[in-house]
Amino acid sequence: MVIMLKVVRGADAEAVITPNLGHFGDLTPTRLVAVADLITVEPAETYQRWIIRVR
Repeated sequence: MVIMLKVVRGADAEAVITPNLGHFGDLTPTRLVAVADLITVEPAETYQRWIIRVR
């Protein structure tokens, strides 16, 4: 996970796309979501760094 965080930060990536959370032991990697959005294909989910509230 540490190497992935370095790559994401170094690339200044806004998001990481993965087939599923199985790559992370089926847990939402909070350290990754702290620096970039995480998008899974199956199930189709987006884990966002910030929650945007519509008023």
